[in-house]
Amino acid sequence: MRIRTHARRLGVVLASVALLLASGTVTNAGDPSRVTLVKGGYFDIKGMRQSFGALAGRPTLVVFWASWCGPCIDEIPSLNTLHERFGARGLRVLGLSVDFIAPAETERLAKKHAMRYDVGAAEPELVIEFGFQAIPTSYLFDGQGAFVKRYTGAPPLSVLQADIEKLITPGSTT
Repeated sequence: MRIRTHARRLGVVLASVALLLASGTVTNAGDPSRVTLVKGGYFDIKGMRQSFGALAGRPTLVVFWASWCGPCIDEIPSLNTLHERFGARGLRVLGLSVDFIAPAETERLAKKHAMRYDVGAAEPELVIEFGFQAIPTSYLFDGQGAFVKRYTGAPPLSVLQADIEKLITPGSTT
């Protein structure tokens, strides 16, 4: 039963992707260097659409994940560590689910897995815009919203910490 549900969701996502690509509305598909945090958005766990523009001014790690993805779940403690270590210094960690489920279900999953960083749901257009082909996939942006680095799979915590440290000035709160 669960496999059928995931297959149905995947079918909906693929159909959405095909329609968006055919319409020509997505221009950056597969090129993260052209993606910035000033356009696009996501849904928070209350179901409200949020703009990436609101994230500008803070280094941000955007992590695409799914509830059925083992490596995504395994990565949660590292993301919690990043949030705890760098959050007060300006970093925002944002986990965006690609499950395409109701916001209340995303919130339930965030609580179940003890996610202590911001969590929301990716719009299908956003998934295409970022152009990733595996999850987890993470994108690091600087304080101006410019793309810095993509991580396919769950990178070692030490790699993420070193890259984030380069973006954050000691004592910075912005």
